Amino acid sequence: MNRLWRAYVLSNIHIAFCAVVFCWAGYELLEVPTNYWVLVFLFTGSLCTYTLHRVISGGRLTTLHAGHERFAFASKIGRWKVTYLSLLILISFCSFSMLSQSLRFYLAGLSFFSISYIIPLLGSEKRLRDVYMLKIFLVAIVWAGIFIVPILDMDHIAVKSEYIILFSEKFIFFFALTLPFDIRDREIDQKTE
Repeated sequence: MNRLWRAYVLSNIHIAFCAVVFCWAGYELLEVPTNYWVLVFLFTGSLCTYTLHRVISGGRLTTLHAGHERFAFASKIGRWKVTYLSLLILISFCSFSMLSQSLRFYLAGLSFFSISYIIPLLGSEKRLRDVYMLKIFLVAIVWAGIFIVPILDMDHIAVKSEYIILFSEKFIFFFALTLPFDIRDREIDQKTE
């Protein structure tokens, strides 16, 4: 894999683009005018979350992870990671401040799930992702939640069965998509407790 492609994949830019496109698809499907501040927040917030996850995972590297380039990428960006993360956080907060109160409240909830996935909140360095089977539920909730963000940008919000079906369909899709990765990581998770 060439260096540029490897940097693109390992920096998770593709995942941030996926979050933006996924949310934008919700705006298009629901015929709601696109809120570009939401898309900026999702892009920078996703990059920030995944970069922070790599930094934290890089600090926990063991011999089990030695052959996995995805775990070592954050250490390769060296001293620039603090500047990079600071810039992402600044842009995220600026775009967040441009959103309506209902969007800020909703996205703060999704952000809390994302952050608690990677930062120890349960004491003794336990993260929510370290709780057996909770990881795939968190991922599915956040990604399904991204798709229905445009509902909060509608003039009249009403709980409709279509919205519940949309969320459920996206939740089931991401749960099924994440399950093989959870199985793949199970051995590493068990050995590193």
